[in-house]
Amino acid sequence: MMEQQEHMIKEEILPLEKLSEWFDFLYEVFKEKGTSKQYFINHHENDPNPNSIFIAGIDINNDDKIDNQHNSEINIIGTVKVFHRNIFVNNKEKNIITIVMCGGIGEVSTKKEFRGKGIASNLLKKSIQYMKENNFKLSALHASKLYSNFYSNLGWKTILAYHSCFTLQFLKNNLENNLENNNLKQLKEENFKDLDFENENKIKEMMDLYDLFCKQFNGTIVRDNINYWKKWIKLEFTTHDCQSIGLYEILENNKQQEKKENLICYLVIGPNNSNNTIIENENNEFCKIKNFKVKEFIVKMERIDDAFDLFCKCFYYLLRYKFNNLITTIDNNFENLKFNISLPYPLFKVMDIKEGIINCYTENDNNQSNKVQCIVSDIKEKDNVDEGWMYQLIETNDTNNIDCKDFISEEKHVIWRTDHY
Repeated sequence: MMEQQEHMIKEEILPLEKLSEWFDFLYEVFKEKGTSKQYFINHHENDPNPNSIFIAGIDINNDDKIDNQHNSEINIIGTVKVFHRNIFVNNKEKNIITIVMCGGIGEVSTKKEFRGKGIASNLLKKSIQYMKENNFKLSALHASKLYSNFYSNLGWKTILAYHSCFTLQFLKNNLENNLENNNLKQLKEENFKDLDFENENKIKEMMDLYDLFCKQFNGTIVRDNINYWKKWIKLEFTTHDCQSIGLYEILENNKQQEKKENLICYLVIGPNNSNNTIIENENNEFCKIKNFKVKEFIVKMERIDDAFDLFCKCFYYLLRYKFNNLITTIDNNFENLKFNISLPYPLFKVMDIKEGIINCYTENDNNQSNKVQCIVSDIKEKDNVDEGWMYQLIETNDTNNIDCKDFISEEKHVIWRTDHY
């Protein structure tokens, strides 16, 4: 320890040849939280702008700086990464949604024996200066309650992100009438398809859907880089045990004997960290409640009035065919299973969720036609609030008397879990 204290601590952009050492450093710092080394590798390799990494290091040769030509041993003791992002924000003066550059702060860490020496603070100040020099408008980060005061002292301000919740229960009833006499739309398995990240035309269809839908929110990441979809989004759609599905409208051209698929919506959802519970229903029967969190739900704007109906269809399909650990429970004890769904409050408002019964669709099981109904209950508009999101207005000439909340309205604040850095 005494030998380390003799060396000069320097703050520089991470030399490319030290990238592997940087991954090792992050793993050592965060391994107690269960974060894998691969997590940081994925964050770096899937990021379209991966090179804005600041480090504090000890140079055993006491050279004046760390650079790409420096070949001596460098001991990394702290780091901060700036993620280059564009986000949708509110233009208060014009009352429209606009796009600004935002520097996402991540991988903030200091080696245990060097904490309390201002290393993280200095690196964050360096990142702010970097963002000023590169015309960023905002900076954003997510902090635990333990560190919110630390970031607040450096200029970041909390903007709340509200979440809603509701409960779904699916029921199946045999249809006595013929399907053609029933006004429910029969959805076939071909209407549901896995999202294709290999076909650029399919990705662009998702991009267009996403762009139009997300312009009604604040803080949402702009995804206009196709490589971001191919790498970052493709991976994040599968993390945390999540499943995803796209719902397509199938248009048939009888003359040309062709089918055209139009993406209507897609859903990414996974188990919530909350514990599942067992309750007793009004018939003195035990009912299991399983908790889910919406990671992302995007709807074609022309179908916005059907958003909740489309959500229920996609979620039911995923329960039946993707969440394999639930299939047996659904088939055998269908009416004794409920699902508590958590989602961003602004999305809840757009979907216009109300208690009641929704006729989902019809399906055929073993040559028997069934009507799938969805019972919606226990709605809580602002069930909980995430106090961790913090923003800082990066100083420029035109930001006098402007506050972060002029850009990010808490009533419209959405950051999809898919985009978390």
